[in-house]
Amino acid sequence: MEDSQGAPVHLFKMPAPLHLDRLPVQSRVELGIWKRGQLMREVRKSKELIQRLKLEETLKLHTGCVNTLDWHTDGQHLLTGSDDLCLVIWDTKGKGRAEPFRFKTDHRSNIFSAKFLQDGATVSASGDGLVIFSQIGSVEVVQKKFTCHTGTTYRVSTLPDDTSSFLSCSEDGTVRLFDIRQEYAGCDKTSGCSHSLLVKMESAVSAIAVNPVRTHELAVGCSDSTIAFYDRRKIAAPLNRIRCRTTNNVPRRITSLQYDALGMQLLANVLCENIQLLDLRVDSQLAEGKAKKLQDPKELFPVDPMPIKRLRLRGDWSDTGPQSRPNQRPPEAASGSSRFMVEISDLMTTWMRNQIAPRDPAQPPRAPLVSTTDRSGDGGRNDSGIEDLLACAATKSKQPPDNLVSLKPVVEYSGHRSSRTMIKEACFWDDAFVISGSDCGRAFMWDRQTGKLVNAVDADKHVVNCVQPHPFEFTLATSGIDHDVKVWKPTAPESTFDPEVAQGYMDVNNQMLAETRDTVTVPAVCVVQILRAMARSSQEGEQRRRNNIDNSTEGNAVAQAVANESSDSEPEE
Repeated sequence: MEDSQGAPVHLFKMPAPLHLDRLPVQSRVELGIWKRGQLMREVRKSKELIQRLKLEETLKLHTGCVNTLDWHTDGQHLLTGSDDLCLVIWDTKGKGRAEPFRFKTDHRSNIFSAKFLQDGATVSASGDGLVIFSQIGSVEVVQKKFTCHTGTTYRVSTLPDDTSSFLSCSEDGTVRLFDIRQEYAGCDKTSGCSHSLLVKMESAVSAIAVNPVRTHELAVGCSDSTIAFYDRRKIAAPLNRIRCRTTNNVPRRITSLQYDALGMQLLANVLCENIQLLDLRVDSQLAEGKAKKLQDPKELFPVDPMPIKRLRLRGDWSDTGPQSRPNQRPPEAASGSSRFMVEISDLMTTWMRNQIAPRDPAQPPRAPLVSTTDRSGDGGRNDSGIEDLLACAATKSKQPPDNLVSLKPVVEYSGHRSSRTMIKEACFWDDAFVISGSDCGRAFMWDRQTGKLVNAVDADKHVVNCVQPHPFEFTLATSGIDHDVKVWKPTAPESTFDPEVAQGYMDVNNQMLAETRDTVTVPAVCVVQILRAMARSSQEGEQRRRNNIDNSTEGNAVAQAVANESSDSEPEE
């Protein structure tokens, strides 16, 4: 049959082709197009489910802040480490689960990082610089110590292609590669231990990450806002260096790094700043004007040479937790230490301004105000601000490295607050979301592509430091200053996310972040050292003044004597 123009007419219209990628999730599973793994990956991209997260279980066994979480690849076991110097392996399976296995480590300070290395084995790092490999046997736990670090060790990282080796990074500015099959005895810490040394940076190293695709590539995050990229096969020089953009160019620590699944982008959590998603194709970024080579030393130094305005005494957590508000101070009667800090902050910051002046290279190095093993403590608190600023001042006149660039983030994730602790994590939840803890005691979740907040849940009375999604199920584990671990699942009957309430959280955090950017936490011993240094400076100044007066008096006397002698020698008329 033909139409009026001679074109053929079909008596029965053929059905449209079946597009499998447009089928609902349930249909794809029923038709066998997807297997369980694909189903779970798709489910974990669901905005609806992430907004229905509900506290499902609280794991209680630690007696200190829980500073590290690590899921085993089997998805059943969770490793946690704490200020109580203990590691705990939890069985998270539903029915018939085993009792948690807890053991005391040989660490002498707060445990900041722990990872599963092999079946029945873990590696952990602590504030005293000690790294320990623990082999869990049927009778006892055998611990092997690695003592090469001389400062707080913040992270350990396993290698995807080698279950016998792992990396660690430290306040001493080193990244080390340890092999559990080797012995590392006789460390010479006076000249710097060469055993296991992989990279030596000029500033403290507080974060590391291994590229999951090109496992020989390593990202190293430092206390001066820079990230260096190395190839472990030719470690002599970095491939690239990126300096994260910060407010007023103040140097800020990188507290965590994570590559995406393709190894092309890097998520950086920067202290006192937004979380930044960086595109690592530096050459194309430079060509498109999204990156800039840094060649002037002034570009590395803060706009304000003394950005610290206030000092906070260690132990004051009054600006943390869900109830914290801007301009909030502890009651006068309950906080004599707070009044004391307010009174001396002006004096100390004046003294600090003199300390950040360029130093004569011939002068002996300055003794640290806060030791390298005391710059982070309970809950990973941040006590390094003064040292980081002074370290930056010492490099004021140095020429930037040839391959240092400032990179514009692809996306920034804002609304949280990260200033009080140095171990705060930010991580991907598959390809769809980004998650991080906050000083307001909440876990924040953003859409990866847009940076828009999609959920925020109360997860700690003070600070959330750790956020770790389950390797394949829709489950999230969080921890922080509280002495427990919280497990979240999408079991709420409907969305618990209120955009207006969440905007209120973000507004408060933004205001408080502006307040805390110029405030640093210091231990009491640091206050004493600063006061002593101020007294010493005052005494030296007084002595110089007296010497000047004496010299001036002596000079005047000599001048007077010369004048008298001259007048006596004049001939009489």
